[in-house]
Amino acid sequence: MQRQQAEQVSLGRALAAGLGAGATTGLVAAVLSAPLRRLAGVGDRALINGASTVGLALGFWLLGGVLYWAIAGRVRRPALIVGIVAAIIGVLVAIAIYADAGPAPLAPYPTRFASLAVPLIAIVVIVGAALLPWLARQPLPGLRAGVAGALLAALIAGGLVYALDRKGSVHYTLTTVGQAARGSTSDVAATPAAVASGTTTTPAAVAGNATAASPTPASGSASAAAATRTLHFVVASNSEVSYTVREKLARLPGPSDAIGKTQTISGEIWLTPTGLVPAHPSTITVDLRTLTSDAPQRDRFLLNNSLESNTYPYATYTITGIDGFPTNYKQGTPVQVTLHGNFTVHGQTKPLDWTGTAVYDGTQIEVVMSTQFDMTEFGITPPNVPVARAESGVRLDAHIYATQQAS
Repeated sequence: MQRQQAEQVSLGRALAAGLGAGATTGLVAAVLSAPLRRLAGVGDRALINGASTVGLALGFWLLGGVLYWAIAGRVRRPALIVGIVAAIIGVLVAIAIYADAGPAPLAPYPTRFASLAVPLIAIVVIVGAALLPWLARQPLPGLRAGVAGALLAALIAGGLVYALDRKGSVHYTLTTVGQAARGSTSDVAATPAAVASGTTTTPAAVAGNATAASPTPASGSASAAAATRTLHFVVASNSEVSYTVREKLARLPGPSDAIGKTQTISGEIWLTPTGLVPAHPSTITVDLRTLTSDAPQRDRFLLNNSLESNTYPYATYTITGIDGFPTNYKQGTPVQVTLHGNFTVHGQTKPLDWTGTAVYDGTQIEVVMSTQFDMTEFGITPPNVPVARAESGVRLDAHIYATQQAS
C-alpha cells in the first residue's frame, strides 16, 4: 500500500520532497564543509563554500524530485532508480575532479580539492537518496511545514558558514609567550623608555648583567649607565612570514587567495633606553627562495619570473622606528605597535610600515604584524599565465619571535 502511494506521488509533493532532501543534505554538508576544508588543506572558497553547498544540494534534489515524479507509477521501485541515477552523477563528478589533477600548472590543487568535494558529494547523494522517497510519502501539510523549517535552517547555516569560514588570508595570533608572566603584578622595564626612567623593576633578564633597579629614579652615574644599556634580540627559527595575493584560476568561477609561507628568516633587533642603536641596524631578512604555497608550479613561476629570486634572493626590512610600547609596560601584556622602516625587495627600497601586536616575557619578544604594498612599486610583474592571473596587491603577515641575548 505504501508503495502505491509513493508511485502515485503528485508533482507538488515530489518537488516538496526534493526541496526537503536538498535542504537537509545542504545543511549537513555546509556545516561539515568548514572542518573538511581544514583537513583537506584547501583555502580557496571560490567554488565550495556554505552558500554554494546549500544551493547545489537544493538544485540537485529538486531535479531529483522531478525525476521521482516522472517515473513514479511507470516503473517499479522509483526510489531505487533515483538513488542509482544520483550515485552515477556523483561518481562522474568525482572522476571529473580527479581527472583535472593532470599535468596542470597547479596540479596539487585538484587533488586536495577532490578530498574536500568528494565527501560532500557523498553526503548530498547518499543522504538525499534515502530521504526523498520517505519525504514523498508524508502527509502534505506536515511535509510543507517540515520543508520550510529545513530550508530556513539550511539558508541560515549556509550564510553563516560562508561568512565565517574564511581561511584565505593569514592572520597570526600571539601564542602563550609570557603567559606565566601575565600573572605577575610587577612591572618590567621591557622598553627603552621604561629602562631609562628607572621607575620599574629591571631584572637581569632585561638589563643583561644588571641587577634589579631601584623603584626610585636613578641619578648620576647610574642614570648614565641606564642611558647606554643595550638590549640585543635575535630572530628565532620558529618565526614565520607569509604572503597573500588574490588570483583568478582559469578553472574556477571566482577569485581566490594564493598563500605562500617561509620560516627561513634571520635578523637582529638592537635597542637602547633612547631607541634603536645606530651602530647596529635592526633588520629582518627573509630568504625568498624558500617560499612555498600549495602549488609547486606556482612557486617556481613566482620565484623565477616575478621575484627573480636567483638575482634577488632576499627581502630585507630595516627598522627605523618603533611606536607603541608604553613607559609603564607590564611584562606579558600585549600592546599595539607600529614599525617604521625601509623594505628592500627585487632590488628596490621603499618606506613601509607594519602594524600589529607585541608581547615581552622577560627573555623573548613575540610580534604578530602585517602590511600591504603593490608589487609593481618594486618593479615586480604580477604573475599572468593562461591558467592563472594574479592581482598586484600583496598582503604580508609575520609572526616573529626574537630571543634576548646575554650582554
